[in-house]
Amino acid sequence: MALEELTEEQVKQRRQRIKAVDPVEENIIETSEDRKQEFISGTVDVEYESLGRFSTPAKLSFKDYSTMDINAIVMSTPDKLVKTLVPILNGMICGEHAGKFDVSNMTVEEFIETLVAVKGKFNSRYHKHPYMCECQYDKPQDEQKFQDIMVDLGSLKYKSIEQVDEEIRATYKKDIEALTEEEWNEYKKSYATIHNIDENIVTKEMTLENIKVTEPFVINPDGHEIAIRLIRISDVIKAQELLDKEYSVQIKRIQNRQEHGVSGEDLKIKKQNEIEELEKEKAKKLLLYIKAFTLVSIDGKQLTDAEKIKAMLDRDIFPNRVSQDINSLLDELKFGVFDTIEFNCSFCGQENKEDLQHNISVTELLPLNSKNERDSRHLTRLNIRFGA
Repeated sequence: MALEELTEEQVKQRRQRIKAVDPVEENIIETSEDRKQEFISGTVDVEYESLGRFSTPAKLSFKDYSTMDINAIVMSTPDKLVKTLVPILNGMICGEHAGKFDVSNMTVEEFIETLVAVKGKFNSRYHKHPYMCECQYDKPQDEQKFQDIMVDLGSLKYKSIEQVDEEIRATYKKDIEALTEEEWNEYKKSYATIHNIDENIVTKEMTLENIKVTEPFVINPDGHEIAIRLIRISDVIKAQELLDKEYSVQIKRIQNRQEHGVSGEDLKIKKQNEIEELEKEKAKKLLLYIKAFTLVSIDGKQLTDAEKIKAMLDRDIFPNRVSQDINSLLDELKFGVFDTIEFNCSFCGQENKEDLQHNISVTELLPLNSKNERDSRHLTRLNIRFGA
């Protein structure tokens, strides 16, 4: 089934972000094999801020987690959590997209929107968000303290991809108006070639009106044409699996190593320290691998996963400044949950602001009773285009 973007009229009708849907019948018992004992108390419609523009439909409906789902989440290790959640959420989809859409194709923003909506409908509208103030940073790790900030999930602010379009247009307008006549003529010629139209009909107004954030995003640093897309959940899972495979042999070798003349306790501590260093190295590579998998092509050539990683490590193609430029571009394209909360630290009294889009974690949005802890954690715009 093809996914269609929303029309302008449909977009206007879908400004309400989360809407509870009561079941047609009461006391419905789910009959699918893996969820047959789940009692259905309703569904939640998630109307995504991407508006159907990428891989995810404009709207998906979800049921609540089952007891088996929650057990699987509790038993999952942190590095396997996202992979565990994907089949669970796939099984929770109901309506026309049930069994047809794979949650691993969601962007990270859509994934978070989903978890927020499901928690707000079935668990609690009021969410405890753990935060660590700067006053804790210099303390030993075992003495650092989090504080909980209460967040009303029902009143979160969101940004749609259409709002991003408008912001990009405003930025491009300043850049285009600053062009000299010679620069504009050159840009106009390039624009006409890319869009296969007559150069004489190209106007500044036309170039601005046609700006729409679609994949792939094409940039041209240092003579290379690089096409990228947004991060998908499948990229996160693939990167984790690849790194697990790369490091498993080294970790097992350390675990099984014997050393003469070293006490059992000293050897145990030594091994733990070595494994911790490998885990840190592995964590640094994770983000690089995830970003590598968002590469669509370089100079028109489609790449294998191995070629993508190799290209990302190539300083001639991706010097540090180009990587920073791509990060800046992707930050400009952020949509979905877009809220900032303000509060005073209960330990030092300092005023703080927390950007939820960058700091809300998957773990804290899950239906768990235990206290959740989160992980601590310039391109010239006229050389960027959206879509093939």
